[in-house]
Amino acid sequence: MAREVPVVNTALPTGVPWVSLDGETGLTVPPRDSSALAEAINTLVNNKDLRQRYGKQARERVEELFTRERMLRRVQEIYEEAVKNEADNI
Repeated sequence: MAREVPVVNTALPTGVPWVSLDGETGLTVPPRDSSALAEAINTLVNNKDLRQRYGKQARERVEELFTRERMLRRVQEIYEEAVKNEADNI
């Protein structure tokens, strides 16, 4: 995504479908569906405009949510919230 490449991923119950949004930064297919996987890959291979749009939007999502600075700041916020909650419970 950081290299403006769209993602093809599976709809697993993990954070992956949240990181790469279906129809925005790539395509999400059902797990264990090789036909859907092949179709998604072929869709991107055969549609340059779509591939470029998803790639551009993927890069924008990385810059918005997944830079090192943003992730470090978010981890810091989580730790500060945990410490505050613990102090409130004492």
